[in-house]
Formats: sequence, C-alpha cells, structure tokens
Amino acid sequence: MLKRTFAAAALLMAAGLGAQAQARSSTGWTVIGTITPSPCVLTLSGGGVADFGPISTGTIKTWPVETNPQRYSGLDANVVRSLDLHVGCTSPTRFALSFVDNRAGTVSGPAGQGYSYGLGSYTSPSGPVENIGRYVVSFTKLVVKATTSADAIAPQGAFLTDGAATAASTWTRATGNDDIFLPSGKSLGFTSLPVDTAPGALADVSGPIDFSFEPLQAVVDGATSDILLDGSATITLIGL
Repeated sequence: MLKRTFAAAALLMAAGLGAQAQARSSTGWTVIGTITPSPCVLTLSGGGVADFGPISTGTIKTWPVETNPQRYSGLDANVVRSLDLHVGCTSPTRFALSFVDNRAGTVSGPAGQGYSYGLGSYTSPSGPVENIGRYVVSFTKLVVKATTSADAIAPQGAFLTDGAATAASTWTRATGNDDIFLPSGKSLGFTSLPVDTAPGALADVSGPIDFSFEPLQAVVDGATSDILLDGSATITLIGL
C-alpha cells in the first residue's frame, strides 16, 4: 500500500511538472526614443533687411574719406542701420553663428580685413562693371544670458573659428577689430564666463547689430545713374 501511495504521488508530481512546462512562454520589450538638443531659434528684425533708403551722392561726398582703397566711410560718419538679432534656447546650449557673404566676389575694401562684406556691383551707362565697395557689421551691443532666468550681461568672451563650426573646431579668442565686427567666412560664439576658451552654454543672445557701408570714391564720384546697394549674407545657427 505504501508503495502504491508513493508511486501515485510521484505520478502526480510528474504530471504537475509537465503542466508547468507546457504553460511556459516568453516575451520581451525594446527601449526607444530620441534625445534631441535643446531647440534654439535665430531671428532678425525687419525681415533681415538693413535699408539705407535713397541717399544722394552729394550727402555721401560729405563723409570722411579712407584710403587703400579710396572710399567714403559711412562708418566714420556714423551712418548706421540696425537689426535686432536674437537667439533663444529653451535651456543652456553651446552654439555658434556662421557668416557667409553671398557677395564675397564684390568686396572692395582694405586688404586682410576679414570682416568686409561685398555691396554688389555697379554698371554705369557708359562704363565697365565696378564693385561698389564694402559694408561692415558690428556686434558690440549684444548681451548674453547663461540661463533663461539669468540677468543679461555683456559677453565675457567671443571666439572665432574658420568656416562652419563643429564640435571639434579649434577656437581663438576674438581681439581687436575681430571683437567688434562680425566676421565673414567664419563662425562666432560667445560665453558668459571669462575663464572659457571656447563658446560656452548660453540660453540667450540678443541685441542690435549695426551696419555701415563704405562705397568707393571713384564709383560715387563717377556715377551717372542710381547705384543700387546689393549686400547679402547668410547667418546660420550651429549647435555644438
């Protein structure tokens, strides 16, 4: 009797194990998503147009004259048009602004100055095509914020690199005129910390950028028809 009872218990145990084996199944999961940089938005007021409007050659001839090449200087005459630049980020982000002159082939200004932009060309009714001159863009009034709630302060450093910036770019601190005028063919970044050696994380950059132009003296003095200023450049916001 004992043996039969034991055998029955063993059979029941085996049956139970079999039921468990038949009931086993499995599934799994995946983890997906996208981590994106904090969004930043670049805007310029006035549709990005710095309009000097109609201005007579007689007025331009009253401006100071600079040399190499000979040109009337609206910069020295303090003839300025301004656009408000703003970069806003939802959280502190490292970024730079790159500047490409779409009229680079028409620049006529002092040699070696990387902040000159072309004004386009002029064709007189009886003469050849001539470059009009150059314009410059200054950024000395910009302010930065380290966070969205921080106070706005003057940048504690501006940094330059050639071409369109990348995370691996080598940066140099802007000094002299490079710390005054927006560069052409380079990228520019800012920081709120004086110890930084490259663009820092910022939540906001804002303020006016000021445009002044310098037409060649020969073009203005020899004009017999309207000279149409045709400067054009592209600013790109690059996340680092």
